[in-house]
Amino acid sequence: MARVSVKAGPGVPMVRAATSLPVAVGIGRDGQVYQWGTVGPGSLWGAATQVTTTPQLATPAGFVWPSRPVEIAVAGPIATQATVLVLLEDGSLYAFGYGGQGLLGQGTTENSATPIKVKLPAGTVVREIAMNSGSHSATDGDASAMVLTSTGDVYAWGANRYGQLGIGTKTTALTPVRMSFPGGAKIAGIARGGTTGYAFSDAGTLYAWGLGVEGRLATGNTADSTTPVQAQRGQMPAGARVVAVAAGTNSGYLLASDGAVYGWGRAAHGRLGTGSLTDPSVPTRAAMPAGVTFTSLVAGPTFAFGATASGQVYAWGWNTAGNLCLPPADSVLVPTPIPQPAGVTYAAAGATGGYSSVLLSTDEDAYFCGQLPYPTGPSVSVLTQVVRPWA
Repeated sequence: MARVSVKAGPGVPMVRAATSLPVAVGIGRDGQVYQWGTVGPGSLWGAATQVTTTPQLATPAGFVWPSRPVEIAVAGPIATQATVLVLLEDGSLYAFGYGGQGLLGQGTTENSATPIKVKLPAGTVVREIAMNSGSHSATDGDASAMVLTSTGDVYAWGANRYGQLGIGTKTTALTPVRMSFPGGAKIAGIARGGTTGYAFSDAGTLYAWGLGVEGRLATGNTADSTTPVQAQRGQMPAGARVVAVAAGTNSGYLLASDGAVYGWGRAAHGRLGTGSLTDPSVPTRAAMPAGVTFTSLVAGPTFAFGATASGQVYAWGWNTAGNLCLPPADSVLVPTPIPQPAGVTYAAAGATGGYSSVLLSTDEDAYFCGQLPYPTGPSVSVLTQVVRPWA
C-alpha cells in the first residue's frame, strides 16, 4: 500500500501520543496539545464534524495550560466524538471533549471544548492516566477513565455497567471514586480495558476487576468482580514480577521481569501472541522469539506491541487494517518483528486505537500505521512518519 503522511508544518517533535476511534492526539515539545482524525459536534472542535490528516491545535485560541502537559490519553466512545485526558507536570489532571458518562470527571455529562480540571480530592498528585472504550456506537460507547496517584492510590470514573470501575458497584460514576485493593496494596501501574481494569502493586502482584468472561480477570475462572481481586501467576516463573500491564478490549497483558509478555482473556486473531486461539484464564506466556526480551509493552483493542532494549518493535494480533505495521492479515499469532526505517529505534511507547497505531521513536518522531481518520482514511501498513508538527 502507498505511504501516507499526516502532514503538518515542520519544527516541533512529538513527545507523547494517543489514539482511539475516531481521533489521534499528541503533545508537542512546545507543550501544546494537538489532534487529527474525525471529530464531531460538541467535542474538541466547535459545532461541526471535521476530518483532517493535519495535526491542529486542540485547545481554543488563547487557552493557556496552568502547567506543562506531560501525558495524554483519549477514548472515542461515540461515533465522531472523543474525550481527552491531559496530565500536567504539576500532577493536576485536565479533561476536554465528550462529557457523556461523566468522562470529564465534573459530576455532569456536558461536553467541553475547553480543558477543565478533573474533580479529584484536593492535594492529589496524578502520575499515570488510562482510558478505554468498551464499544463504539452512535449513542453509548461505554467508556471510562482511571488514574494512579503519587501515593499509590487509584481513582476511576465513567461507565460502569460491568463493574469495570472496580468501586464495588455497577453504577456510572460522574466524578472520580477511590478504589480499594486487597490488603491495602499500593499500586505501581494501571491499565484500562473495555470491560475490565488491571493494576499491579509495588510488590509486582497483578490485580483485576470487571467482566470475567473468557478469563479476562486472570483468576483461573470466568467470574465477574466489581472490586479488585488478585490474579493468578499462571505461567510466570518463580521470582518473576509484574513490571508493566496493558489491556485490550477483551484481553489483558503483562510484562514480567524476565522480559517476557504474558496474556489472558480472548485469544481470537492471535491477540495474545501465544500461537493459539484458545482463551486462557491465567497469564500465559507469549511465543517469544529465541533470545528476545522486551523492555516495554503497549496494547490495542485486539493487538499489541513489545519493544526490545535495542529499539526493535514486535507486533501480534488482528491486522486487517495494517495496524501492526505489517502487510494486512487477519491474524498474526506470535510476536513478529516489524520493518523499521533505517537507523530509527523505538520504545513501544505511543498508543493504539481501534484500527490504528502511533509509535514514538527514541528521537521523538511519531510514526503511524493502520487507518486514520476512521472510517474514510486510507490504510497504511508500513511505519509512516507523522511529519514533525506544528510550528
